[in-house]
Amino acid sequence: METTTANTNKEPKPPPIYVTGVKHIQPLIQLLNELAKDSYITKTIRHDQVKIQPLKSEVYSTILKALMEKNTEFHTYKPKKDKTFRVVLKNIHPSTDLKEITHSLAEEGHEVTNIWNVKQRHTNLPLPLFFVDLKAQTNNKDIYNINLLLNTCVQIEAPHTRHEIPQCMRCQKYGHTKNYCHNTPCCVKCARNHLTKDCPKKTHDDDVICANCKEHHPANYRGCIVHKQLQQKLYPTLRDRTNYSRVTQPDQLEIHLRSYQPEKRKEPTLHSKYTDWDLFREILDSLVVLETPLKTETDIDSELRTKFHKMYWMLGRHSELSTENKILLYKIILKPIWTYGIPLWGTASNSNIEILQRFQNMALRVLVNAPWYVPNFVLHKDLGIPTVREEITLSSKKYQARLRKHPNSLATHLYDEEEVRRLHRCKPSELLTRVAI
Repeated sequence: METTTANTNKEPKPPPIYVTGVKHIQPLIQLLNELAKDSYITKTIRHDQVKIQPLKSEVYSTILKALMEKNTEFHTYKPKKDKTFRVVLKNIHPSTDLKEITHSLAEEGHEVTNIWNVKQRHTNLPLPLFFVDLKAQTNNKDIYNINLLLNTCVQIEAPHTRHEIPQCMRCQKYGHTKNYCHNTPCCVKCARNHLTKDCPKKTHDDDVICANCKEHHPANYRGCIVHKQLQQKLYPTLRDRTNYSRVTQPDQLEIHLRSYQPEKRKEPTLHSKYTDWDLFREILDSLVVLETPLKTETDIDSELRTKFHKMYWMLGRHSELSTENKILLYKIILKPIWTYGIPLWGTASNSNIEILQRFQNMALRVLVNAPWYVPNFVLHKDLGIPTVREEITLSSKKYQARLRKHPNSLATHLYDEEEVRRLHRCKPSELLTRVAI
């Protein structure tokens, strides 16, 4: 019991302090020894940046005050003891008085430090959602058990985790915020050493410079190459995730922010660090062989889905293969199954063609892990993959061009129109005009 109580009341570790522009380390060490001898740890991260890790909260405050008095460039983070516990309050009318909500939560044993209503992003209309900041206490998580507040059925949840790298609005660097930044200010527009509010460019101007990559765009542009590289490195997507772990601690984030250069592309791995590529080739060879004869559209669809099911570990949403390799496997294994003899079966009815089109749509959505709201035509356009009807027209056009140049005179007349026609079914010679591209 005594051990448990001691662990519960253990003082949280103070955040690190990152001092920038350290050309000579000796004056900094002398200052730290005067303020807190043997109560800190230093580590040189770059040639001009030193990390200071105070061991006590009192030492952290003392060092912070001394660095601010000497106008030292540094940044740090909010101490854990000062952080609030944020929750989302749902299903309560937006016009409800905030004081009543605060008083009702206080009766449940939760001290509210801040509360505000959430508005819709585009229409700016109030939503039945409230962000509530609670004072850090041991019973904070008990608030999730509350389902009735002010005689209203409510739901209290944790806010969604934002997988976005924080950017300082003072120095425009990534990994910290302006509230705890004492670095030299940098403008988001012109990259000069002044605050953005003091920039002479008050209107929209195309002549802007990024402080991070030196390209012609604002420093907070999410399409910046520096932001893309850091975002991909720290929060990779499911299909591009490597051995990087999610970064949660400030010191881990600072380590990842040292380099902005993209890494060299490595040979892909599949669910393990080492892959038996001989076995991998044998599996691909076995997939090329057809298991059943393809006589009807049902046989083709069944064969395609069987192959795709066997290849799901390579092409699925959680596969570590890149999108380019997934598309390549689709083109060399799955696509030839339904494109074989396409100049002839392209005359099939629309219902039969739709069977293949549905499979292709499903396969492309899985390959790129597309959300539900992305239309199918956008996938075909972005990936450069024609639809089934477009593939019929393109293949028929190439086939007809080869027939016209064929040395056999009988082959050149295969696409000629017949005078007598008993059925209204589409003929191979009409496939060029069946689908307009």
